[in-house]
Amino acid sequence: MSRKKKASNRHSNVPGNPVRRLMHSVYDQIPPFTTCKGLCVDQCTQAVMTSKGERDTILKRHGIELLPAAPEGSEKPCPALVDGQCSVYADRPLICRLYGVAEGLLCPHGCVPDTEKGIPAENALMVLAEFMAATGDDPKMVDAVQAARKNPELRRRVAELFKRGQTGMMTRVLDEMK
Repeated sequence: MSRKKKASNRHSNVPGNPVRRLMHSVYDQIPPFTTCKGLCVDQCTQAVMTSKGERDTILKRHGIELLPAAPEGSEKPCPALVDGQCSVYADRPLICRLYGVAEGLLCPHGCVPDTEKGIPAENALMVLAEFMAATGDDPKMVDAVQAARKNPELRRRVAELFKRGQTGMMTRVLDEMK
């Protein structure tokens, strides 16, 4: 399955509110991924972080309600999956966009981003955390992101959790180390 993407700044003229424009400016930082074989559908569960802006966009544009995140380890399929494919692919959440391109979320089926090089876990983590803070989904994330910027040990610990796919633990560690 090939997913065609336009070049950089593919969302630069996104209409809508400032949060939606912010979401798409962050999405533009993620390397394109056009070689998807569609074998990772088992990774599409509700146990992922999504921002309120992402959930609102998906509900408004597709009529699908996503939860903020199911408990860590939940295997309940994402409600956006239809016949093994993402029915909201153009509007998929940031964490889904990072899957396959971020260290710790690399595809187990050998698909690689178009750049042939993934995003280091620490960079992906900071993009994700700053995005969650900026979209206003979790007010505590603003303080946590500021703490992580100043604390290399905190970034390292949270990046390790990210690499292991334990995204639900990241907020707790960020809170604990502030």
